[in-house]
Amino acid sequence: MNRFRLLLLGLAWSLCAAAQPTFTMQNATVGECEGTLLDSENGSPAGSYDHNEDLTFTVCVPSATAITVSFLSFCTESADHLRLFDGADTLSPLLGDFAGNALPPDQTAASGCLTFHFRSDGSGNCSGWEAFWTSDLDVPSAPSFLPPPNQSCGTTSLTLSFEEPIPCTAVLPGAFQISGPLSPQVVGAEALNCANGQATEIRLDLAAPLDLNGSYEVQFVQTLEVCETNYKFNTHTAFSVAGCPMNLHLDLNGQPLCQGDSILLEATAAGGLPAYYTFEWNLPGADSNLLWVVLDSALFVEVTLTDGFSTATDSLLLVPQPPPTLPFEDTTLCQSAPPMVLSAQPPGGTWSGPGISQDSLFDPGQLPGGTATLSYTAPGGCRATCTVQVLPLDPGPDEGVCLGAPSFTVLGGEPPGGTWSGPFISPSGVFTPPDSAGAYQVTYTHPNGCSGSKTIFVDEL
Repeated sequence: MNRFRLLLLGLAWSLCAAAQPTFTMQNATVGECEGTLLDSENGSPAGSYDHNEDLTFTVCVPSATAITVSFLSFCTESADHLRLFDGADTLSPLLGDFAGNALPPDQTAASGCLTFHFRSDGSGNCSGWEAFWTSDLDVPSAPSFLPPPNQSCGTTSLTLSFEEPIPCTAVLPGAFQISGPLSPQVVGAEALNCANGQATEIRLDLAAPLDLNGSYEVQFVQTLEVCETNYKFNTHTAFSVAGCPMNLHLDLNGQPLCQGDSILLEATAAGGLPAYYTFEWNLPGADSNLLWVVLDSALFVEVTLTDGFSTATDSLLLVPQPPPTLPFEDTTLCQSAPPMVLSAQPPGGTWSGPGISQDSLFDPGQLPGGTATLSYTAPGGCRATCTVQVLPLDPGPDEGVCLGAPSFTVLGGEPPGGTWSGPFISPSGVFTPPDSAGAYQVTYTHPNGCSGSKTIFVDEL
């Protein structure tokens, strides 16, 4: 019965093979894990070996810890010898030298190779032999990477090393995958210094540079076929990319620098590894990339960004502008006061608020009374405000009357409680038309200190 032995995790398991290859004695090297070896069968009678044969047959099985041969039959002429060696050639240690018709005992080669050498003379022969060999195998283990060095920013190739040699044929672009902040495709894979079909160092070429800082992982998927059994391995190793530049900008976002104001500073960043950004400010009160500051005087602000691999720094010297100087602080004006042109220092800014026209003309008469806030924005963006208390006063519209008309109470006089003065008008506001036509100005004065005038026109009928 043909047998195949597999050494698994230190335990020997016997497996039955469905079919074994059969070889006749010849000069050859094979790698089958199990098989049958017959004599050359070139002699006469049929099925026997021939005269003057000198043949070497070698079995070398990768990953084999032992190759054992067992004989089912054996017969040679006494001068014809079959010798077995523990190794890949006849210079290896001799296991046994057999001739005659005694069945040789089992022989085991521990080197992973077993060599048969047969030599016959020119006289006599016999039926030869039938032998079969089996292999004890170590189940292959996943190859292990040696820790790779950290890579510089922008690298487009990786050189990696293994603790043990791997088959050069396993080094294929599709067997490797890069993952991390970037996941470039592996477009080239080469086994370096490949010897006897194996290598411990490889180079991977990437489709795009690794130009983001961070931790990366290399995954290597390898399938090995050992004695018609496929073993799939998934091996990982990690490396870091550092030194990729980060851009850091400390931004005012258009805010003016005005003395006494609170402003929000924002640090904007790009590059590096955003998930690991850390902002360090030279002033307290920061919230990550944001910082509120009060501009009482000149202020130096600096922020440093790190992502665990690289750093970047930016700074600003904030010199606040003094607030604008207004023509008056909070004040009180009468609604009847004449329009006035507003001015402030530094000049060239803009005024805003109720009752102000585009030419900085402020007309209290356009306000209904009450409190109005006027604002001046200087060319640098700094603002100052003042409050104007507008006292209401309305003498009413101009009026007309005919000569000889009876006395009448004039319109207006708001708010109530004031007194009228002027020609032909009583303090209570009763106007008595004179005997001559003309324009007569009368004035309404309120206890709040405000007064206003209007004209009464007296005409002939």
